Amino acid sequence: MNINIQDDNSSKIRSALVAHVYQLIHFGHLASLFCATIILIGIYQPHENNTLLISWYIFYLIIFIVRTIFAKIYLKLKNPNVILWKNLFIIGTLLGGLTWGLAGSLLFIETTTAYQMLIILVIAGVTAGAPPLLSANLPSAFVFITTALAPLIFLLCFSELRSDYPFFGLAAICYYLYLMVLCVRSHDIIKNSISLKFENDTLITHISQTKNELEIINKKLTHAATHDPLTNLANRSLFEHNLTKAIERAKKRNAIFALLYIDLDNFKEINDAYGHHVGDELLLQLIERIRKNTRQTDLVSRLGGDELTIILENINHPEIIPMTANRLCNILSEPVTIHNDTIVVTASIGISVYPNDGKDVETLLKNADKAMYYVKEHGRNNFRFNS
Repeated sequence: MNINIQDDNSSKIRSALVAHVYQLIHFGHLASLFCATIILIGIYQPHENNTLLISWYIFYLIIFIVRTIFAKIYLKLKNPNVILWKNLFIIGTLLGGLTWGLAGSLLFIETTTAYQMLIILVIAGVTAGAPPLLSANLPSAFVFITTALAPLIFLLCFSELRSDYPFFGLAAICYYLYLMVLCVRSHDIIKNSISLKFENDTLITHISQTKNELEIINKKLTHAATHDPLTNLANRSLFEHNLTKAIERAKKRNAIFALLYIDLDNFKEINDAYGHHVGDELLLQLIERIRKNTRQTDLVSRLGGDELTIILENINHPEIIPMTANRLCNILSEPVTIHNDTIVVTASIGISVYPNDGKDVETLLKNADKAMYYVKEHGRNNFRFNS
C-alpha cells in the first residue's frame, strides 16, 4: 500500500511540475516580449538596412505566438499527457532560447559597441528569469540558458571581439554556471515544496479516514454497551437512561407515562425442552410482534433473559395503557412455529404509572415488577396495575 501511495505521489509531483511551468509561462513571455521590443527599438536605425533585425524580431514573434497558443491549450486540458506536454515545453524553450542565441550572435556582430552592451544586458536579464520560471522543468531551464548564452559566450571568449571585451567571456561563463547551479537549487526547492504538499494531503486524507473509522468503531462500541446483542433492544443501562429522560420530560410537561414490565411465562422450561437456539428464535419472533403492535415512540428494552419493558409516553387518554397491555397479552399468546414445532407462550405484565406509582427509576421499576409477580401468582397471561 505504501508503494502504491509513493507511486501515486510521484506521478502527481511530475504532473504538478509540468503544470507549474505552464502556469508561469505567461509572465516569462511578457517579459521576454518586452526585452525583444527594447532591442528592436534600440538597435533600429532609420535609413539603414535593418533586414536582419526585423527578420530576427519576426522569428521571435512567431515563436512567441506558437508557445503562447500551446500554453493556453494545455491550461484548458483536464487530463493532459504529462510526458508529451513536458517534451513540447522543452522544445518551446529550445526555440525561445535560440531566438536569444541569434540575438547574441548575428545581431551582436552586426551592431556597434553601445548596442552590443544593450544586447548583453538584455540577454543577461532574460536568462536571469529562467531559474524562477523554468526550474520546475529542469531540462527546459538548461536548454533555454544554454541556447541563449552559448553563442554570446563563444564570441566573447574565442572571436576577435574578446579584445574589445576583456574578461567579459570569463564573466559570461561564470554567469552561465551560476544560473545552472541556481536552477538546480530552485528545482529542488519547488519539487520539495510540491512533494510536501502532496504528503500533507495524503496525511490529512489518512487522518480523516482514521477519524471516520474510529467514529464508526466508537458508535459500534457505544451501541454494544447499550444494546442487547441478541435482540438489538436497549439493555438495562440504556433502559434506565431512557426511563430517567422520560421522567424528566413528564415532569416538565406535567404529563403521565406508563412502564410495562413483561415476563414471558415458563420461558425457562421452553429453553430446557427445545434448546437455547429455539428459545432465542422464539424470543426474536415475540419481540417482532411487540414492535408491530406498539408505536415508534414506545421504548422497548430487554433487561435480561425473558424480562422486557416498554415505556409508554405521549398518553392522551389513560385507557390507552390497559388497551396496549391487553393487546400485548393477546398477540404474545398466539402460537409460534419453529422448526415444525408449535410453541405457545403467555406473558405476565405489571404496570406502574408516573407519577402515582413513583417519581424515580427505582420506585417505578419496583412497583411494575411487584405488579407483574402478582399476575404470575394469580394465573399468568394477564396484566395488572400496581395500584
